[in-house]
Amino acid sequence: MVAKLFHDSKDNIEHAVQLLDNQIANLGHIPHVIHTGPIIRREGNYISLSIDERKWLLNALIHFSRRIDVKYAIDAMQRIQHIMKLKEHRVSIRQITRLTGVSRSIVERA
Repeated sequence: MVAKLFHDSKDNIEHAVQLLDNQIANLGHIPHVIHTGPIIRREGNYISLSIDERKWLLNALIHFSRRIDVKYAIDAMQRIQHIMKLKEHRVSIRQITRLTGVSRSIVERA
């Protein structure tokens, strides 16, 4: 699954990012992009962490997302693949935008 996090660029989230970085540093890690899958599966950089430490990281991420106004785009790749299949079957752009809820400009670029 591919998930992206979007926020309005006019809203400054720097303070929230700094708080998250501080929380990560307090656990003894260099601040980094958090990937939830490896935390849950105890892989990569998270292999040596206890369950409590991994929960702590996930909770820090949840608190971060609550501090800012975000929009999530989940399964973006699956949606693009679906659009491409519809285009292969010569479904009109208008119909694709109605079926998928994706804007015309995105459908045209897919």
